[in-house]
Amino acid sequence: MHGKCLNFKRGVPLSFRRIGMERGRCMVNTKSTYLYRVVRCLLILCLSVSPGLIATATEFKLFEEKGKVGLKNDQGAVVLPPAFEALGWSDGSFSVIGQITGYKLNGGWGLINLKKEYITKAEFESLIFCGADRVVAIKKVNDIFYKTGSLTLTGKVTIPFEYDAISVHGLRAVVMIKSGIDYRFGLTDLENRVILPLKFNNIYPVGTLRFAVENKGKLALFSDEGKQVTDFFIDSISPFHRSHAVIHSEGWQGVMDRDGNVVVSPKYRNIQFRDDETVRALLPGNWKIVDNKNLEVQSLQADELHAYANDHYRVIRTGKQGIIDKSLKEIWPLTYDHIGGIKNGLIPAKKNNKWGLLTIDQAEALPFSFDSLLWDGEFALARTNEVGKNLWTLYNVKAKLKSKGYDAIERLNADFFKVRKGGYSGLLNRQGKETVHCVYDSILELKDNQVAVSFMKQFGIISTNEDWILPPQPFPLQLVNERLYLEQQAKTTFLKSLVGDIIYFTDNPLEVKVDHLLEYLPRGYSKKVGFNGLEMKRTKPLATQANNIEPQREILFHDGLQIFQSQGKFGFHDERGRLAIPNRYDSVKSFSDQMAAFKLLGKWGYLNAEDKIIVNPSYDFAGDFDRGFAIVSKNKKFGLIDKTGALRLSLHYDSILKKADKLFLFLSGKTGLATLEGKILVEARYNYLRDLPNSQLLVGLDKKFGIISSDGLSIVPIIYSSLEYDEAKNLYLAHQEAEWTTLRFER
Repeated sequence: MHGKCLNFKRGVPLSFRRIGMERGRCMVNTKSTYLYRVVRCLLILCLSVSPGLIATATEFKLFEEKGKVGLKNDQGAVVLPPAFEALGWSDGSFSVIGQITGYKLNGGWGLINLKKEYITKAEFESLIFCGADRVVAIKKVNDIFYKTGSLTLTGKVTIPFEYDAISVHGLRAVVMIKSGIDYRFGLTDLENRVILPLKFNNIYPVGTLRFAVENKGKLALFSDEGKQVTDFFIDSISPFHRSHAVIHSEGWQGVMDRDGNVVVSPKYRNIQFRDDETVRALLPGNWKIVDNKNLEVQSLQADELHAYANDHYRVIRTGKQGIIDKSLKEIWPLTYDHIGGIKNGLIPAKKNNKWGLLTIDQAEALPFSFDSLLWDGEFALARTNEVGKNLWTLYNVKAKLKSKGYDAIERLNADFFKVRKGGYSGLLNRQGKETVHCVYDSILELKDNQVAVSFMKQFGIISTNEDWILPPQPFPLQLVNERLYLEQQAKTTFLKSLVGDIIYFTDNPLEVKVDHLLEYLPRGYSKKVGFNGLEMKRTKPLATQANNIEPQREILFHDGLQIFQSQGKFGFHDERGRLAIPNRYDSVKSFSDQMAAFKLLGKWGYLNAEDKIIVNPSYDFAGDFDRGFAIVSKNKKFGLIDKTGALRLSLHYDSILKKADKLFLFLSGKTGLATLEGKILVEARYNYLRDLPNSQLLVGLDKKFGIISSDGLSIVPIIYSSLEYDEAKNLYLAHQEAEWTTLRFER
């Protein structure tokens, strides 16, 4: 039975419910075992009803006066005066159990009855009712530590305050202590009598009177009396459904009954319970590894198979991942939630919902103790989501160094990281040392070991050792080099030295280059300004016409000619600014392959560098020529022409995409392929088509995939539900999906 959560040290990831009553000890013979179990189950169900159903018949309502909370009965009479910070329980719920409820005063929680008698002091940080006459509480036991325990509604402590978390299920309590980064779980009754010692990795209920117990990554089924029902061979187990549960073992699913009998062997990809006491089972799909002649090299059963580094494969079964080598031998067991890509010999991986960093041999570079992990091949950023500890830490994995915790960490360059904590920014070096402390409003820029910062809403420059180079001043700034900076005052930008000399200023936009400033002047002009403030070179637009009425668009030269615009028309100049093609076209495109597209009277055609029209303007779209051919369109259909204007591909396709030396043809949702010269290699009949590095084509049709040659011949038949090309091995990973089947439980 599942319920509410009570975590002791703020961040223990457990779901807890406290339901408490002492279970009497009795002798039960073999013939009465079934009756005993029925009675015990009924007792647990009675103890597990919600708090609101256990309250007395009288209805109570909370009310508030002057920021304090009180309690009234259903007739409106005040039962408890408005003298409390809260009434009810620390999880936000409210109930009155046998005339008793919780109260909050001076930040602490305690128990009070409706006679206004304090049962306990307000000495608990948290107080949650969990059923019957029990509550679970968190209590400060010294200046540093808090611990979790349980007490009755009369205030008697039944489970002492010595645990880090308690989860109550029926007449049993799962207890936990934390030692370093390790969690140790045990099982007790509600009077703290040990049923299972505090030595397991995890314990959780999977049904009435049954618990899953984890040890060294494997689970076994135990009874609520501590009897081991199965061996430790289970990877995970679901809650019981009609006396049966789905188990995961070695990446497969099966079914187990309450007595630990495997009634469906774990060999399925997925299992679903049905109302007719049967199971709906899905066998794993079959993966084939085939060569480029469709010869099967190997095969295995898995949900997914992907090429991985070092001649390995990443395999996924029932949501768990592992790594196998090229002979399909298991390198990593299928126990991981996720396996990332390998960078610099290390692999980020997730296991039991925690991230770590491993070598290919599974040696831990970072343990599995993080909720988030980023690995760039040199540094790791890791975070643990615990209350009060939800901070990022930088790990220099090779040097085995780590930083303090920060709200955010961002890599700036090879040597420094920008960090933020408590709303302020600083810098870390490669060793994780805070060379610039988090006292600045923000880190604006890092350049040549100089740092532009915002400090107390002003701006300055410091060194990476936090020495002031330019004290804070009110104007925004930008680093230029180790001697100079730009300062922005209203609309004017000043180039200044670090000793305060004004070298240059302007109201025009400035861009910092490696060895100069580029100033953008009005009407398309620009000039280079040296760091000494002297003009180095001025660039002006080429004259458009003798009268130079309109500014022009400056575009790079192509085939020795440049577009210009004047009086609403377009033409071309040569590199010396001389008129080459008069401005008489509505629009033009740059020259490409000695041809330029032009637009006249709403249609596009092509001309050469001598202003001779080669292709008359008759197209709605005209692409650039490339190696003698161009894509054109008319009436929303696309084709291909050569330099004479002759159609090499008819105006037949919905679109044509040029990629490298191939043309992808699209027609009515289908894809085909042609050469750049217009030779059709594959007719447009596939839903999916991808050009592979080995000159073969991966194609898809009606959600099935196969391989064809570059001239359209079948290599791998189009029968696979998924298909992946392993370029490193020049092999194909082909998957055939299995079908669902209905099975009876094995007896």
